Amino acid sequence: MNAIQLTLISAPHSNNGLFSDYYLNEIVPVQDDWLALSAAARPVRDALCERLATIYLDRLDESQFEQQ
Repeated sequence: MNAIQLTLISAPHSNNGLFSDYYLNEIVPVQDDWLALSAAARPVRDALCERLATIYLDRLDESQFEQQ
């Protein structure tokens, strides 16, 4: 049986009206600080995606999933 691939978030951000979508989509991603943070976080994100790919949700109950 294949693992179910879960997406961590459906959008690049969860905007609750604090900033404009334009600012979050166009301005922030090209800032040096953001680019450095993205590069540092990429290995963690990749490791989480790999781990999620090994979890078979249809075979686990809630406590087993929490433990995984």
